[in-house]
Amino acid sequence: MHRQGLALHPKEHERLEALYQLQILETPVEQRFEHVTSLLCKIFDVPVSAISCVDAHRQWFKSIQGLSVTQTDRCISFCQHTILNEDVLIVPDARFDDRFDNNPLVTGDPGIVFYAGTPIYSPEGFPIASLCIIGYEPHSLDERDCAILKNCARLVESMLLTPRANAVEESMIREVGESWRASMIDPLTRRWNAEGMQTLIRETIIESASSKEQIAVTLLKLRGLDHVRTEHGVLAYEQLIHAFSQESLIALPHHDITGRLRGEEFAILHTQVRNEEELHARLRKICDAASSCLHANEHRGANLQAQVVSVIVPPRSDRYAPQIMDRVESLLSTNERDPKAPAIFIETLNDSSPDQFAA
Repeated sequence: MHRQGLALHPKEHERLEALYQLQILETPVEQRFEHVTSLLCKIFDVPVSAISCVDAHRQWFKSIQGLSVTQTDRCISFCQHTILNEDVLIVPDARFDDRFDNNPLVTGDPGIVFYAGTPIYSPEGFPIASLCIIGYEPHSLDERDCAILKNCARLVESMLLTPRANAVEESMIREVGESWRASMIDPLTRRWNAEGMQTLIRETIIESASSKEQIAVTLLKLRGLDHVRTEHGVLAYEQLIHAFSQESLIALPHHDITGRLRGEEFAILHTQVRNEEELHARLRKICDAASSCLHANEHRGANLQAQVVSVIVPPRSDRYAPQIMDRVESLLSTNERDPKAPAIFIETLNDSSPDQFAA
């Protein structure tokens, strides 16, 4: 069975239906999957590792380390071959492999030489994705290496069936369609954008009224990046934005959610917040992550720092849901104008103080 030169699975329609039922396409990056691909890069000492979902006409990366791409055409993907292979597909040197020697991913950027991938299966037994590692020099795998790669694929399969730690986020992903989800994801960081974050914040505040869970909403601005963009260009600017996004994903608890609102501004939705001290500790880690990636860059002369404001929202504050983001943005704007403002500012919403929402 072929379509436009593609070798398709004997039950391609059922395979695609199994992929779509998992509701994994066009979803934000997740800490748990990033840990797997990052670990594989370290285990095999390779520059690239990915979880690649093979759709009808593309491969879409749920997680990828070492390359800043979200998808490629299926017709040039190595992983389209992997899902038709029950064992590990090993390509020691793609430049001398008849299947890949003319592939633009080999002859051009990024210049793939070594590839190894193993199928990731749906509960029905269909190969819906691939777990792969990539290198730019000839290499191969022994039997032990193949076993490690396959065991990690089994781990990814179990993760695909495990709901996200944040129940509201999981519910939203299940309820909205793929195209709608895609419109709520920031293409640079692959995190929720302003629309996605505002929806999650509103729904979480409403949910907390019945769950009696205290949450917090944070706005963070990376100050000084305008200098990087002016002096070193948009690419350097975007690299720092992306670097912070990756560092924040690791620094936060897995049930917290980060999104990019605009430019250098990020929103964070914190759940399971016990008190101001505990929240401050979380925010301190975020500030440290920002410092670590911003000050490690090669662009000297930029005064880079994170400005953070947060509002703790106690349970039964659902009537304030539409106003919370306005309040956090107002606090950030005020702090930006005050040279003596602390790097981290926390306010607790108090029903007895309605002036908190005054203009």
